[in-house]
Amino acid sequence: MNSVEKMKERKMCFPLEEEEFKMCITDNSLFVKHASNSITILLVYVNDILLTGNDVKVIDELLSTLNKHFDMRNLGLLQDFLSIEFHHHSNGMFLSQQAYAKSILQRAGMTDCKSYSTPSTIKKLSLTDKDPPIGDKALYQSIVGGLQYLTITRPDISFAINWVCQHMHDPKASHYQVVKRIIPYIQGTIPYGLQYTKGSLSLQGFTDGDWASDIVDRRPTSGYCVFIGNNPIA
Repeated sequence: MNSVEKMKERKMCFPLEEEEFKMCITDNSLFVKHASNSITILLVYVNDILLTGNDVKVIDELLSTLNKHFDMRNLGLLQDFLSIEFHHHSNGMFLSQQAYAKSILQRAGMTDCKSYSTPSTIKKLSLTDKDPPIGDKALYQSIVGGLQYLTITRPDISFAINWVCQHMHDPKASHYQVVKRIIPYIQGTIPYGLQYTKGSLSLQGFTDGDWASDIVDRRPTSGYCVFIGNNPIA
């Protein structure tokens, strides 16, 4: 990423279409511009902009145009965006959410808990458990919601988080015990994240499912991962 832009005060609407940007079909915040041999990518989130491309001159011209419409501050090379940390190295970058993961431990009051080597046990609990409801439903929802956002750079916890998310509407004490089993795994794996390196542009996809394993409705749980070269993209 070449720059992160901060828009302090919106002066007027900026017509991206006039700059020949096309909105991404799958993400309405992402805009892409192709021109001869250059590509420029612009991501907008509220008052933050991520801007990158393969032509510095084109980027500089766009920044000059944007500055005519907005009061902006160039934050330089991308370091942090929406609680995702970007660590650059000679062959690519490493994405993690270490500070965010620590905040989840604090939210749960488990900053000093013992770490586990796996995020969950094999045991599955039923949606119709007779366990008493959790004392603080909002706390369960807050922690599980935070864990769900953590899966952006932590696909290793996706299966366990998917399961506890299924009980957000009516969490029981046993469900919270599963959450408290996941958090010690986070404690021991805070530095984990996604490594992106230069290499092949070949597209590969993998999928699997545990057929009819749900003890309530016998539905399967399926998962997938898509790579460009060695880099996971979905």
